Amino acid sequence: MGGMRIALWGNFGALNLGNECTLAAAVSNIRARLPDAELIAICRDPEDTAKRHRIAGIPMSGRGQPAEARRYPKLVRILRLVGREAAAWVRAFRHASTIDALLITGSGILSDEGEGTLGLPYELFKWSLVTKLRGKQLFYVSVGAESIARPMSRAFLKGALKLADYRCYRDVHSAKLLQSLGFRTDQDVVRPDLAFSLPRSVAVTH
Repeated sequence: MGGMRIALWGNFGALNLGNECTLAAAVSNIRARLPDAELIAICRDPEDTAKRHRIAGIPMSGRGQPAEARRYPKLVRILRLVGREAAAWVRAFRHASTIDALLITGSGILSDEGEGTLGLPYELFKWSLVTKLRGKQLFYVSVGAESIARPMSRAFLKGALKLADYRCYRDVHSAKLLQSLGFRTDQDVVRPDLAFSLPRSVAVTH
């Protein structure tokens, strides 16, 4: 299966050591099993990810910084947001055509805590949807579920999970939390967070 192009999606480049360890472990495991695979990261900070993990990265979001947005009147901000988001969907759809599989790897990615509905829940749904629209494989690997307070966040996350070809959770708590929200996990499995498989030889700096 050499020559595959695999995208790793996550909250990388956000200066969270746990997330970076998860990505480092995923990269190490894939390279050990598929040495010819090309890896890219879909993340918050592609520049940091490229420097830290030596894989190319692309931004998961097309939205600008809040401080930049506040310079404009509300109507202009809304129009700019709609335009940027439309362009972001087009870019995501284009990027999805270039990969063979998208892996959502570890960490407490199934959450809207500190994010809001249009944060990670929305981005996760967007990238999962374009991946399946392109006919590519979608895997949720040892993901964790934390607080999911907003109804729309729950809809986005449940919709994204339903699209997956494979799902496993990092702990029983995550599976039970999703079950309490009405998402069936009886056909899924629980596996430890990928960070636990990080080889000692791989150093990750915060």
